[in-house]
Amino acid sequence: MNRDHFAQDTQKTLLNRERLAANKNLLYWYKNLYDTQFKNITNIKSKRILEVGSGTSPLKIFYPTVLTSDIMNLSYLDYVFDAHKIDTFAMIEDDSLDIITITNVLHHMADPVVFLQNASKKLKHGGSIIFTEPFISLLSKLIYVYLHH
Repeated sequence: MNRDHFAQDTQKTLLNRERLAANKNLLYWYKNLYDTQFKNITNIKSKRILEVGSGTSPLKIFYPTVLTSDIMNLSYLDYVFDAHKIDTFAMIEDDSLDIITITNVLHHMADPVVFLQNASKKLKHGGSIIFTEPFISLLSKLIYVYLHH
């Protein structure tokens, strides 16, 4: 990705994050999504959770102890790294995470299988990767082709 494209992506991400924060209806649905993702996790506040692809994500609003990350260097993130190389990211120790969560990000990755294999090194024994991806239908395909970046 060239520097100009990366700068444009960063600007779009910041704008989308601002729009999302102002949209109470969308925040409501994200809150329901996160609550559903974590509903079977006991003592969620005591868990060490990493979110991958936190650019526009409101997860930290609802779960403030979640560690956030993205490939873009955004001031509000806890970590900046390429998710494909999570296994070599020294700031997160191996076997240290209870949960890695990814929402609407896996389909943006160049090689999601490599990410999943490498991410497993950071999980504690019995840890989980929780991910949510869009449902592809005729309607959603039109939205993703014409409206989604």
